[in-house]
Amino acid sequence: MNKILITFILVFLSASSFAGRFWTGDLVGWHFYLNNGVGYVSSASFPDECTYNRAQINFSSDEYMKMIAAYILAASKTGEKLTVVLDHDQSSSADTVTCVILSANAT
Repeated sequence: MNKILITFILVFLSASSFAGRFWTGDLVGWHFYLNNGVGYVSSASFPDECTYNRAQINFSSDEYMKMIAAYILAASKTGEKLTVVLDHDQSSSADTVTCVILSANAT
């Protein structure tokens, strides 16, 4: 039983150690804009892993992502501080990393 439990814990820890999802701190001087059907938030406060100091919001048929974009748009118009959950592929080369916004919080 202990071997199964230890194996399960090791598998869980190894999978989560490569997860590229994290909350950012407050984004300073951030802007929201649209380009070719993709929403972008740009800020110099993004981590170095994010190419071009921006993260994208993928507009798919998913209503949740459309609501996140509407939330960020409203926060940009009222000048609120913004923190976001980013996801990025850590296995890609450093100059091609695209950060994707999964959630947001305005304060």
